[in-house]
Amino acid sequence: MSNVSLKVMRIWMLREILRVLNSISAYDANLLGYSELIMARRNPIRKILVVAKVIAHLLYPLTLTLRRKILYYIFFYDEEGFIGYIVLEYRMFDKVLRLRQIYVDINKRGRGYGKKLLLATLKAGKILNAKTVFLSVLKDNVRAIRLYEKYGFKPIKQIGGERLIYVYTIKH
Repeated sequence: MSNVSLKVMRIWMLREILRVLNSISAYDANLLGYSELIMARRNPIRKILVVAKVIAHLLYPLTLTLRRKILYYIFFYDEEGFIGYIVLEYRMFDKVLRLRQIYVDINKRGRGYGKKLLLATLKAGKILNAKTVFLSVLKDNVRAIRLYEKYGFKPIKQIGGERLIYVYTIKH
């Protein structure tokens, strides 16, 4: 496996973010909550709405910081280009890190990149001095569940019959 680099995305990287989001398959876009991307590919008005949504997400950390939460968008690359990304939310008041999204490009799956992104999440938790990491996963996403459990995540709750909530306690 090749070396992996990362970028924490900022508002001035909008063009790159949109390029990456446009590369996501229709199936993955639906799973990640970006169904607008599918419609935006055919409709210029919808494309403007997607750009506005991405800008709002990038500006969101400014308002979250005032509420003592920080949102991180971290994109990962190798020599061949884009690998995937994670979206992390850190709550300062109770030192909880939430993995809001984890995505590996469809052409890079099965190469251990999901593990690298998950380990980057745990490393971020240590750097931020978080006590725990939470994530939710669809209960039929067996590969992801196996990965999370392999690295010490424990299921704590089921939501609506579809999603499972997992927690990991960080050892400092």
